[in-house]
Amino acid sequence: MRNITGQIVEGDDFFPREQDVQRYIATLATENVKLVFPRRSGKSSFVLHLAGRLKGEGWLVAEANVEDCPTELDFVRRLLERLAANGIETSWLNRLRNSLNSQVASVKVGSFLEVKTQSTVASAHATLRDEVETLFRTLDAGPRSILIALDEFPEVLQQIANPQPDGPQRLQNFLHWLRQLRLTYRQRVRWILYGSVGLDSFLERYGLAALVNDLKPLELTPLTVKEAHQFLTRLAEGQELQLKPRVCQDVLNRIGWRLPYFLQLMFDALRGLNATTLESRHVDQAFRLLLSPERLIHFDTWHQRLERQFGSDDLRAARLILLHLCQSPGGHSKQKLLEYLMDQRPNHDPLVVQHQLTSLLITLQREGYLMADDSQVAFRSFLLRDFWRSRFVL
Repeated sequence: MRNITGQIVEGDDFFPREQDVQRYIATLATENVKLVFPRRSGKSSFVLHLAGRLKGEGWLVAEANVEDCPTELDFVRRLLERLAANGIETSWLNRLRNSLNSQVASVKVGSFLEVKTQSTVASAHATLRDEVETLFRTLDAGPRSILIALDEFPEVLQQIANPQPDGPQRLQNFLHWLRQLRLTYRQRVRWILYGSVGLDSFLERYGLAALVNDLKPLELTPLTVKEAHQFLTRLAEGQELQLKPRVCQDVLNRIGWRLPYFLQLMFDALRGLNATTLESRHVDQAFRLLLSPERLIHFDTWHQRLERQFGSDDLRAARLILLHLCQSPGGHSKQKLLEYLMDQRPNHDPLVVQHQLTSLLITLQREGYLMADDSQVAFRSFLLRDFWRSRFVL
């Protein structure tokens, strides 16, 4: 098994998560899914693996990364393209795609569903709404189950919502339309929506979370201690390195959160030490190497994403929370965090700050920065915590 730290992992390089695979297959028999798990947790690799399993069971699977779709119409074009590329090709679908391609420049984006099409499947005056309804009606009545897996779906929503003043209304119309498709055509068609930005947290900013409440939220489980040992051992075997169980455990103790990506980063740093037999002392060296300035790029997306996640006031508060917590391995109580925020902004209303804190903690937990119980809040990943301290503490 090769160690891959920057790309989607597939084939023999993917470490199987059989319990998760079976859980998702069972859920997709009756439900659409919202994959809720933080960034760099292997969502794209997992869905690719899941798609392969479903194809082996007779499903048609249309996977699409929609990150670069700036408008609703671009999204529809990408969806039709991926459906056509995965075994759902028809002469009518070709005509519909060609019709849309010829009209993109002249379409008023906010009225994308009313675009007149020329595929002639419905009538001479058919709109895109009519044509997509006909397509999904046909798919839903067909003999095979179909999975539509949309990666970076929240990115599309952000791009739709950002233009003012009509962005929020366009976003609402778009989500209503997709929800209607999911609820109407539910016999054979299933959806998985996911991305590196949390869907729920984004939609809550616009008061639109109810428009995805038909999606069942599912996570990916972190590797167990046994699985993490197996994972590291397979990586070492692929590089002809000796990795003792004690050293594997030292790695787990240093990173805390057992995500494959963090394990891959640590292994990459260990391999960079050029030692044939790895010992415990090498784990400390690798950890320091991973947090050296030239390697901080592996983690920069975590703080860069905050700027897209929050408005200016929430962004400042989130940064204060993370800066405070990264200096305390054991974390702090919510009350201590509230007192800290109030010390930084003594003129603010305590009730307003308390509401802001509780809201931010929910988002930061969803996004994988923090974990919390009834008493304490702390960084979920020791590796991310130490990165934050290295990057932002003077």
